[in-house]
Amino acid sequence: MITARADLSGSRREAARMRTVRDCTVPPNLATRGSIITIDPKSLDLLLPFLDRNTLFRHHWGYRPILDSEPVAPSQRAVARKQEWERMLVRELEPELQGLWRDAKREGWLRPSAAFGIFPVQADGDELIVYDPVAFIEGARGTSLPVRSRFSFPRQPEDGSPRNKGRLCLADYFRPIESGEYDTAGFQVVTAGAIASQTAAKLQQNDAYDRGFKVHGLAATVAEAMAEFIQQRIQVAMGVPKGQGLRYSWGYLACPDIADQVKVLDLLPRANTELGIALTSGFQFDPDQTTAALVVHHPDAIYFAVLGNDAISDETAD
Repeated sequence: MITARADLSGSRREAARMRTVRDCTVPPNLATRGSIITIDPKSLDLLLPFLDRNTLFRHHWGYRPILDSEPVAPSQRAVARKQEWERMLVRELEPELQGLWRDAKREGWLRPSAAFGIFPVQADGDELIVYDPVAFIEGARGTSLPVRSRFSFPRQPEDGSPRNKGRLCLADYFRPIESGEYDTAGFQVVTAGAIASQTAAKLQQNDAYDRGFKVHGLAATVAEAMAEFIQQRIQVAMGVPKGQGLRYSWGYLACPDIADQVKVLDLLPRANTELGIALTSGFQFDPDQTTAALVVHHPDAIYFAVLGNDAISDETAD
């Protein structure tokens, strides 16, 4: 570990702070075209610890505790709803999940896969420069180190709002180019597989709407579980302590430009050539239960939004 003071002065950096950064290491098995992992349907239980049941049941399946008659007192209502939700979990939701899980393992319609890699990087203002890992391993540095890609990230505006107080940008979490030192970043593309989408669509075409809806929701949740599983693999390869660093997916407020997913596929070509993952003209993934993410190892990394006052007004307007 190296402790260094990054150059955060000037208009690009509002407050200087200590950053703890690592020596850049790119494990050979994660270089060149990156790595591929596919989980066989019979081994799906590997992802059970990463499965977000609350998101699955509430968001994807749309369940809510509904009482026949609600108590008048708010505190009593909260207790009653919690009790009803716990009853639903035990009697309805968990059994339904376990049944679908068994079917997925037996029928093979969940085949989560991922392409991922670790790359040498440097921050250049609000941009992240991604270098060629093979050339880096072979000793290339400076102008002789080929650039593979460059990502531009938005910075929180200086608008006086509490949410933008930090003036954060994802590039802040990496060593700056002025330091002459290199950092590491992980890139990953994960999918629940095309068969899951096809299965859900076929069920709905055959009027099995409820089952098709639930297969689709489970596939989306499995894709997120796979994303967390791969993130941990990347962090272990980097030598990052458990729980350090975060995963940022394109389309969210810290990195909203989904067109950048083209660059991620360029960095990880096996996602397309071996896993069949592609992008539509609108930069949406096909299969649709697919996500791309940047893995940041910095211990100070937090989730944040890049929104100006105009965006806040739009959000609150009805």
